[in-house]
Amino acid sequence: MRWVKLVFAGEEFEFEPRLKILKFHIREPFYSAGKQFGWGKPTVGLGINYDALTFAVSHNAKIWVQVGSSPKIYEINAKTWLDFVRRFKSIDKHTGIALYVVQWSEKYFKTLSPESTLLK
Repeated sequence: MRWVKLVFAGEEFEFEPRLKILKFHIREPFYSAGKQFGWGKPTVGLGINYDALTFAVSHNAKIWVQVGSSPKIYEINAKTWLDFVRRFKSIDKHTGIALYVVQWSEKYFKTLSPESTLLK
């Protein structure tokens, strides 16, 4: 894989153009997102900034997210993320940046092993 470093709203991402994958790391999930946006359980959400999400959608990309110190990678289609945000209007301002928040659950994310992503 050949990763290209990108920065959106001050946040670092990597993009693999041939495989159409945008990857990034989230230090901590949004634990009360479901309560705030009304989607019920599980209430935990993950957020991405608008520029990164629209970049991924425009490239028909998958998004890989690593959360906290876990070696696991979670995969979601960028359009699925955007459709969820539109449905629940789950946009949160964090340090002046709009974060587009999706429910972190098996319904939307596929869990990948580090070995399968070649990210050891």
